[in-house]
Amino acid sequence: MTKFAHTNIITDNWKKLADIYIKVFDCKPLYPERDLSGNWLDKATSISNAHFTGIHLALPGYEENPPTFEIFQKLSGTVSFGWLLFVSVGLCNKTYIRFG
Repeated sequence: MTKFAHTNIITDNWKKLADIYIKVFDCKPLYPERDLSGNWLDKATSISNAHFTGIHLALPGYEENPPTFEIFQKLSGTVSFGWLLFVSVGLCNKTYIRFG
């Protein structure tokens, strides 16, 4: 059986984005916060001197082994943003209005 494991999001402010997912969608932080760098990351990303900070968040609605968001901030260079929609359209509309 194939299962969804995680989604990685790169943003310019990982703490702000994580806070939205925690407060609005009840995602749970999986500590410790991440501070990733080194030769292994350079090879994995094909970025010289790669350095990412962030956190993993457990998605709501799972008793054990939940899928996660990996929310990271690249400390230099270009960033991109992603979003994963939850099922509740009404909640998403309210979230958009509140957080714009």
